[in-house]
Amino acid sequence: MSNQTTTIAPSEEKTITIVHIVSLCILVLALYAHTIHYPVDSLSDNIMNNSTLAAFGEGFTWTTFQYRFLEANSVVDFSYYATYYFFGNSLTAFRIVNILLHLFNTLFILFLIRAVLKKASLFEDSYNENEIYWLTFFGAAFFALHPIGLYTTLPLIYRSYLLATFFSVLTILSFVQLMTSERPSWLIISALCYFLAVQAEPRALVIPIIIFFLNFTLGPMSKKTLLLFLVQMLLYLPIVYNAFQQGQTFLIVQWELVSKNVLLTATQAAIDPTNVKISLTSVPFFMSLFNQGAMLFRYLYIILIPDLSLLAIITPIGLPMTFWTWPEWLMFTSLMFLPPFVVILLIQKGLKRFLGIALLTPLVFLIPELLFVQKDNTFILARAYLMLGSGFIFFITIAIILMRTRLKWLLIVGYIIFLFVISLGQSVTFETPMALWQDTCAKIKIDARTPPSAFKPYFLLGNELATKGHYKDAVNIYTTAASLNPLNATTYYNLGAAYSQMGDYENAIATYLKASALAPSNASISFNLANAYFTIKEYNKAIVFYNISIQKKFSNIEAHHNLARALYHSGQLDEAIEKYKHVIKIKPSLTIAHHNLGKALIDKENWKEAALAFEKAIQLNPQSVFSHHFLAKTYLELNEKDKAFQQVNEALALKKDHLPSLELLKQITKKAGTISPQNKTK
Repeated sequence: MSNQTTTIAPSEEKTITIVHIVSLCILVLALYAHTIHYPVDSLSDNIMNNSTLAAFGEGFTWTTFQYRFLEANSVVDFSYYATYYFFGNSLTAFRIVNILLHLFNTLFILFLIRAVLKKASLFEDSYNENEIYWLTFFGAAFFALHPIGLYTTLPLIYRSYLLATFFSVLTILSFVQLMTSERPSWLIISALCYFLAVQAEPRALVIPIIIFFLNFTLGPMSKKTLLLFLVQMLLYLPIVYNAFQQGQTFLIVQWELVSKNVLLTATQAAIDPTNVKISLTSVPFFMSLFNQGAMLFRYLYIILIPDLSLLAIITPIGLPMTFWTWPEWLMFTSLMFLPPFVVILLIQKGLKRFLGIALLTPLVFLIPELLFVQKDNTFILARAYLMLGSGFIFFITIAIILMRTRLKWLLIVGYIIFLFVISLGQSVTFETPMALWQDTCAKIKIDARTPPSAFKPYFLLGNELATKGHYKDAVNIYTTAASLNPLNATTYYNLGAAYSQMGDYENAIATYLKASALAPSNASISFNLANAYFTIKEYNKAIVFYNISIQKKFSNIEAHHNLARALYHSGQLDEAIEKYKHVIKIKPSLTIAHHNLGKALIDKENWKEAALAFEKAIQLNPQSVFSHHFLAKTYLELNEKDKAFQQVNEALALKKDHLPSLELLKQITKKAGTISPQNKTK
């Protein structure tokens, strides 16, 4: 830096600000513009195809807004509702909103750090204000172009982190403005922004802790400033209380086991361990704490070193097998020495204290991480987005402290270009869901320490392969997913469906049985298992599982109908007829039920009722060749030859080469002793 303090004129400051804003907008658009037409990936599909969200958005009113405002995650929901309301089910609109939120986060972080640098007594020596402004610009570019932002912005479902960061930054920025201007109106603005941040993502609850320590960095306080600070802290308390009332804090009541080996041990006593409770003194609890703490190391590492091979880190982190390999050793020592190092920095003056704030932020965000255990959150990067701002602060602070030569500009610009290139290259993986999950799976190293949650990308890739008809490949991927997490019933369910599509019903049944054992209350598994047994003509077993499916989900009319079919094929005609009648009573418009009832009645030689059943089937579907054929056969048995002629010719008119109808026509002609109208024309 220069040995002399240098300030810039207001007009020059305005020009620099405009240049920085325009440049950041160009950078963000250059990185994200080509992604706005990407299809929805598996993570975001439940947003675009959510009928409840769409219906609420279309009926959006002030009354509903007031009613939902205080509910948990209301900010995220309202952002989706508003998008539906103004743009409909437009994927482009949803993506643009996410990109704009990321851009606004970038700009507000730029203004926040500028405001802090202008307010705080950071510099023990002289400084160049113009240089500081440009360092904050490159720091903002660091935030804008980092791959963590990419993995948070492109999946629509992670809008909660975008909104939480947006309002969190505004909360802190409003507080800095309060300390600068001493205008009480900023009290309300900061409190409102804090409330919205918490409503977007409960992890934002820890923001007041950051503000508390930041306050001591901003320089000496007057009595009025101190009073405003205390009032501000008091205004945050009702918001925290409201969050506790909503259950948003997820206080430690129940912990899910995170070690595959421990999970498998638990299943020896109960096959469904989803509600296993762990006491606060148990070994799994402390290992969970260690895992969550290890995330902090991973967050900081990825923020500062955006290693592409780690972009698919899965939560929770696998339990370490040994501390004698360098990643575990480095992680352990970092977790041990980082907190005291932060304390030492916080009691220093100037930029060292500012660096302490930067490193304190991820430690503060670790607090809610200890209260959250998410086994199916595919990317930890989305959660790291909240910490990315502190990474930006760390970045520019190190640049100011350690690099006082012109070489720093070359290093900084080179690093920003590096971020842009790797993010642009990585954005291609979101071009299709298939590409995304193939890329993710390729980065997962499967070994003894791979956590059960690593199954999720394989599961999603298997879904994509199955959707496109690549069932053999889907089977291989689902098998890998099942090996990583052998307790996930849905994986076995989808694997069984893939086997069924391949015609391998033996493996399909074996897989469905595993799924049914893991999720005995799942009606769909029992239904598909029954279908597989039906296909291989094991009708009695099919009947058992159709009944189980019906007991679990009575409204599944297809299960009722297929049960009737299984009863029919097993020779239980009376039971089949009663079941078909029951199905028709539930759903009178189901054509196939009337048709199959007619066939069962034919086997019972109940010709009159059979005729009525086929007549109803034809009324519902006049284009059914088979219903016309069987009705003709029924009329023939009832000695109604004219009607039989008419129906068989209706069948042949629909399908002239229908062999059973041609044969039946001969029988009708022979029995009637006349030539059919169709034959007369030949």
